[in-house]
Amino acid sequence: MTWVSLILWTSSCFYVTEAERAARWDADGDGVERPADCDDADVARAVLRTFYADADGDSYGDPAMPTVACHAPEGFVEDDSDCDDTDDATHPGASERCDGVDNDCDRALDEDLSLLTWYEDADGDGHGSLTSTERACGRPDGYTPSSGDCDDTDPSVHPDADEICNGIDDNCADGIDDADPRVVLLTWYVDVDGDGYGADGSSLQACEPPVTGTWVVEGGDCAPQDPAVHPGAEELCNGIDDDCDLQTDVDATDATRYYVDDDGDGYGDPLRSVDLCPQPLDSGDTGLGDPCDRPPDGASCSPSDCDDGLASVNPGAPEICDNGIDDDCDTQFDELPCDD
Repeated sequence: MTWVSLILWTSSCFYVTEAERAARWDADGDGVERPADCDDADVARAVLRTFYADADGDSYGDPAMPTVACHAPEGFVEDDSDCDDTDDATHPGASERCDGVDNDCDRALDEDLSLLTWYEDADGDGHGSLTSTERACGRPDGYTPSSGDCDDTDPSVHPDADEICNGIDDNCADGIDDADPRVVLLTWYVDVDGDGYGADGSSLQACEPPVTGTWVVEGGDCAPQDPAVHPGAEELCNGIDDDCDLQTDVDATDATRYYVDDDGDGYGDPLRSVDLCPQPLDSGDTGLGDPCDRPPDGASCSPSDCDDGLASVNPGAPEICDNGIDDDCDTQFDELPCDD
């Protein structure tokens, strides 16, 4: 082979046509050759791109979490405009809600929503002051939609309060006590015996008591002529309803502790007791004397009966021999010898 033939043969080994070159270096025909093409099998993937983590799955990525790849890794997207990647309801295109959050990621809060007027409610009574307001679509902390509070330091004073006789405009209606037709008037009772309680049948309603006589705001006196008898008085064993509770000698402070005597032998069961007033001896009984001399029926002052079901068994009964019973309640059985 001549040197001319050798040159021609060698040149033919290294010569590549355009079609062959394209097949070798740009297999997908996208015009980007290897190694610049990051995926030569996909015409849509020619160069490396930046993707962003989409933690909340709303198809919008966190711009602070990028990665570079030819294809989007799982959990990554190309959009980097999510302003809160922990909330799938917050992203560009979302509806703005009245919640103090930038729901649509436009760097504005609660825009294009209807704003309401809220009134500061310092005393927490549900009504605010006209002098301290705030405009917002949602209720700010410490504010209320209701105004008209004329004293926002007192929770008992507001437009829904009852007007009472106290020298204060309780319901903020520019009227104090009797000057307000809605006032809740006090009931006054005449107190004849001076015990602080009046008879229910002698009363009137007003903010202030009449200038004549003795009037009190406590009624219920069942004995208006007796200063010792009135609601709250001490109930005593005297046959009188001292505290005007429609019960006589019930829960008396000087009641006697009696014990239940079911068998009527004059001795009571130590495990069953009741506090009662003694029985009157006759119609002229003054309540003096020993209450144990006049116990109520079925009761006794003695808590020493060892068997309240047998009248023959009590501390005063004789011991009967050989009957297997502690007749006299001395904790001994048949302690006496039996005669033959």
